[in-house]
Amino acid sequence: MTATSAEKGPAFSLSRTALNGDGFAIHIEGELDLSNAGEFKEQLRRVIDGVETAITLDLCRCAFIDSTVISLLVELGDQRKQAGRPLGLVASGQPQKVLDLTGVFESGLFPSPEPDGSGPDDES
Repeated sequence: MTATSAEKGPAFSLSRTALNGDGFAIHIEGELDLSNAGEFKEQLRRVIDGVETAITLDLCRCAFIDSTVISLLVELGDQRKQAGRPLGLVASGQPQKVLDLTGVFESGLFPSPEPDGSGPDDES
């Protein structure tokens, strides 16, 4: 599954890949901010609503996120945790810096990577 943004503002795309074992990763590319957060939320909901297996959001190919997207991720992480289906989250670059600075990774909403450094989306 691949989806691409169509609204004005920065472009983003979502792609879904199966993980070894159970679940899948959603790879997010591009930039996410106030101008496309609504469309991002809609596309993400279509992919994950009703899914019982493990899901990891991979922001490693995402160049930029703003506070609107952070709020959306926290809301989604909380909903999945409350439902007993935690959401994995991995990032690098600017998104990782922002998520670290805002304490999102330490919030307890997203499972921590394994001690060996591999995350829930490690396909090796």
